[in-house]
Amino acid sequence: MNLSFEKAKASDVIKHKKLWAECFFEEQTPVDLFFDCNADSFSAYCVKDGDKVVSALYLLPAELNGKKAHYLCGASTCDEYRKQGIAQNLCKLATNWAAENGFASLPLYTAFFRVYEAA
Repeated sequence: MNLSFEKAKASDVIKHKKLWAECFFEEQTPVDLFFDCNADSFSAYCVKDGDKVVSALYLLPAELNGKKAHYLCGASTCDEYRKQGIAQNLCKLATNWAAENGFASLPLYTAFFRVYEAA
């Protein structure tokens, strides 16, 4: 396993859509809609194993108590990579980036959050 944590690249959008659809059991149309409608506004972070996107999360811009903030949504990890702390470390990366760039907080946008079943 050769994991790299990074800010997502636009060239990987197809891989992100695939991960989202797999992790949230979502049909392609709503997945495409989320990415196509928000591509210019959200920040995305991911974990890759080689060239494969195995974990990702998205920060949607928001305002909280008059300060700029982000909603964290779409936190997802492939089944075979779960329970290794990957998503937790990815959340830390996103939180650090937000703090360094003057964002007040990262509330979780629960409409896109799925609690993973215990294996």
